[in-house]
Amino acid sequence: MESTLYLGSLVASKAALQSIILLIDHKLILITIASTRNIKNQAPTVHTPMSLILAAVIYAAPATSVPVNCSDTSVFQASGKYPALLWLSIAIAVITAFLQGLVSTLALIAESSNYWTLRFRLAKREHMWWTTVSIMLFFSWVLIIFSFIFGNYGESLGILALASATTLAIVQYTVPAWRARHYVLNRWLAWTGNSRTSVDLVHWRFAGTPTRWQIVSRNVEANRSIPSDWYGWTICDNSIRQDLMDILYSIQSWNIASDDFERPIPADTYIFDDGLDYDNADTPRRVSLLWGRPQNFSRRVSRAIASVPRTLMTSMPLSADGYRCEGVCLALGVLGRNKGLRPKLLVFDIGDLGTTFLEDTSTWAPRPSKVLRSAYRELIKTQYGGIGGMYVDAALELSLLFMDCPAIATTAWLTAECEHQDIKLNWLLRQTPGIELYELDAHYRSSYTSMIISLCYMRSSDALPMRPDLICTGLLLQAENKPRPSWWMQDEVVKRRRQEMDALKTTEKDTMPAHALIAAARLLGLSEYPSDFDGDWKEAVADQA
Repeated sequence: MESTLYLGSLVASKAALQSIILLIDHKLILITIASTRNIKNQAPTVHTPMSLILAAVIYAAPATSVPVNCSDTSVFQASGKYPALLWLSIAIAVITAFLQGLVSTLALIAESSNYWTLRFRLAKREHMWWTTVSIMLFFSWVLIIFSFIFGNYGESLGILALASATTLAIVQYTVPAWRARHYVLNRWLAWTGNSRTSVDLVHWRFAGTPTRWQIVSRNVEANRSIPSDWYGWTICDNSIRQDLMDILYSIQSWNIASDDFERPIPADTYIFDDGLDYDNADTPRRVSLLWGRPQNFSRRVSRAIASVPRTLMTSMPLSADGYRCEGVCLALGVLGRNKGLRPKLLVFDIGDLGTTFLEDTSTWAPRPSKVLRSAYRELIKTQYGGIGGMYVDAALELSLLFMDCPAIATTAWLTAECEHQDIKLNWLLRQTPGIELYELDAHYRSSYTSMIISLCYMRSSDALPMRPDLICTGLLLQAENKPRPSWWMQDEVVKRRRQEMDALKTTEKDTMPAHALIAAARLLGLSEYPSDFDGDWKEAVADQA
């Protein structure tokens, strides 16, 4: 008797239960509408879509009368024809609610625990996931409509709830996720690309081929774990999971003297030769190492993300003042990986050139995001003000270019790794007989100007983007009144310069990328592009402003 009353208290009055759930869910919907205006940029929460889905399940529960005997199985039977339609609809809604709760909880845990590599991985598939959720809810809604048509007339509230849940999933989650998918991919590329890291001079011998790194990593256990490095679960992935710095600093004995350093550096090592004079005792005993996928390291978010506000890590990043900051987030990811050894010496003199020339002559002109220059400057200055004014100017221009550049072009630029100096060109230069240290030094110091020019004047067609590293190196040497390098007219160097010229042409019909060359010359300290750049250099006309 007690068990009968207990069961009756659960299922006797479906109408009363539905009224309570309707009242509760009505409040949840109101809370959702009010709160999503404030947290629209955050990861999807668990309770908002799930509450509607679970409410739909309860609304759709078959209406029955209270059984007199607990053994009566009529409590599990729906009225009308084809009850299987109703139960299948309920099963799909329950499975969807469970899976959505699982994925959303995983995303929330990743964010709260700073597992940014895992979070960015999940975000790349977020649009597909929300599409799947919407399809499953829509299918469940169709089934319950058919159940209603075939006689289950007590399921009107279930139809309404499933319609609300499906509409919410499509309008508030699926559509925005599809619109943001290109930016989310570019964010992954900007934050997880190859890194240029400063390492101790004694470590350089370990920098080399993937096989060499595999051997080192297998014999070393990393002594610490940074949450943002965690990649997550994979299948059949043999890439190196440890961070490069953790591997190097975990080795206890070196047996290598700090002065045991070969010049030129062997070509199979991913070390940039920035023209440092290691024979000078005042020179820092460090080298600049490029590492990542070429050495079979798994992708990971740069550890520079620890200095980035969380508001910039969402799929719709905003500043504290409410400005859209997709370009800032991408720029911070790039600049966290490509500084090199001496970022304070990087040349990007926008003072005389002015921002108007870059804005009016760029491939992406007109550039509407130029109005954000003042708002972005304060945000960028907070991050990089200690490095210097030129670095802040370069970071600001990169942020604005990312805002104006089409997402597909940004993807091509990041995929071509144009944020880094061309390591193959550095190999070519450092192996060239007669190369001077100041020439390699100019090659490094002009690298940020080369980066900005390559994106600002990137051809909008399907042509592969390319950095004008060699052109910028020559322009900086002329701006500093250096003689023409002995290798300047070698066949390989001339061929490379022609390739860089072609990459900067706005269209294939252009004979010369005039705007790009003028901008590069002025940013590097010249008042004009030298007419004798490809011949015998005359005395450079340095910018005295």
